[in-house]
Amino acid sequence: MAQLVDTKLESLDALAAQIDRAANVITRLKTDNAALKGRLKEVESTLGAGEKRLQGRTLDDVLGELDLLKGVERQWVAERKEIANRIEDLVSKLEKIEA
Repeated sequence: MAQLVDTKLESLDALAAQIDRAANVITRLKTDNAALKGRLKEVESTLGAGEKRLQGRTLDDVLGELDLLKGVERQWVAERKEIANRIEDLVSKLEKIEA
């Protein structure tokens, strides 16, 4: 009989350990869920701000403006390279004059 009681107590201890582990997992999941809800609110806020900035503009308008800006950037890069080449030429001419 004592052996049966010991076995049942061991089973209850094992069950209690499982319940503790499950409670810890649930607590961790609740914490993670709260953190994710906070992150979701941040993302929704950022998205809302982006939508407000784009309000009244279509995606095609935005993409067209982006293409235009990329073209301007390419022009600036080309001009910068040209100016750098001119400066290098002037420096080499100055070096020849000094020599």
